[in-house]
Amino acid sequence: MSNVVLVPGAGVRGSLRKSFERQAGEQILRLRPKARITTIAWSDELGARLLGGGESIPEFRGSIAAHLETPNTQDHGMLRVWSMLDIDPLAELKARYSPVDPGSAASETTEIGDVAARLEQSAEVHACLKKLHLEPSFSAAMTVARSYDAYFATAHTPTPHTGALARALTAAIIKANDATLGGLTAVDGAHRRELEGAIAHTITTDHRQVPTALSLTDWLLQLATDWLARYRAQLTRFAAPYFGDFTMYLSRGAAIRKLIKDHIDTLPAGPTSIVAHSLGAVACLDLLLSADLAPVQEFISAGSPAGLLFELNALPSLPYTPGFHPPAGFPRVSNVYDPRDLLASRNASFFGPTSRDYPVDTEAPFPRNHGAYFGHQPFYELLDQLLPH
Repeated sequence: MSNVVLVPGAGVRGSLRKSFERQAGEQILRLRPKARITTIAWSDELGARLLGGGESIPEFRGSIAAHLETPNTQDHGMLRVWSMLDIDPLAELKARYSPVDPGSAASETTEIGDVAARLEQSAEVHACLKKLHLEPSFSAAMTVARSYDAYFATAHTPTPHTGALARALTAAIIKANDATLGGLTAVDGAHRRELEGAIAHTITTDHRQVPTALSLTDWLLQLATDWLARYRAQLTRFAAPYFGDFTMYLSRGAAIRKLIKDHIDTLPAGPTSIVAHSLGAVACLDLLLSADLAPVQEFISAGSPAGLLFELNALPSLPYTPGFHPPAGFPRVSNVYDPRDLLASRNASFFGPTSRDYPVDTEAPFPRNHGAYFGHQPFYELLDQLLPH
């Protein structure tokens, strides 16, 4: 029986780590039903934390944090639109529709409560939510969505276009799940479109396309300052565990490496593969390069910055060495990266002849794409080719 060790990335702890473990574990068990799958929860035990409660972060409790409660902004291009919707599910609706006075006749033509009721009764929507592990967040998302009515109608457009409304509701569901997990849900563009399509099919038979005549440049110019303030606030919320883990690892990473080594050294006999994400992949590669790890047959990294750290001469285990040859027993290294993932790098030219890079397109915006590998079906199709049988 083979061992598959999952090593999550920076900041992946608590509910987010459990979601990663479930999502990746279920897919790998489908590929290798007899595999023993274990997870090293290193960030839960040793990850960085704001020990002073965030006192070092400017305005963490002030105007920027308060600004999160009054979102507004938009951008252009579908990935850019989703970058905005990730922050504010109402962004596109706010750009395309003027809010309606609750007492006006137009306001009575579209009731989000009716839309929510249709979604709650839709088998198609619930099947999609179950597939994406988003069912627990649906009710919370619909509660938030009920405040959207003011943007759903104008005197000239009594009902919203299907696409804009479906994207707003899809974004609300994903954002509610982010709040439940305490991190970013691993969902790629294909699965996001699947949910968006199920919602669009359920809420209306009016499949008009959203017009593109509106000046998208004007959206950005008018609201850029507010968007940047909101974006900084959201990054502040999420950055401490992610970038805190990175900085702590690069300065005091020995304890993390020891935790990983101890786990792998005590595994039952059998071929061992590591599937590691982000900083977890860096720590595992450090151990492999130092020949300080029990035999590993396959090392698969996703969203790893190891190649960049090596080229910057910042990889703890090894100074930059042109033409480096890995030690005896070094496993095959397969590195998966999304070119739009700003935290991922290529590795193949650095870590020996058995090292290969595999680009994928998760169709998710950054930073969501950094975790979307594990919600991306082509990633598991690639694992099926790489994991030993």
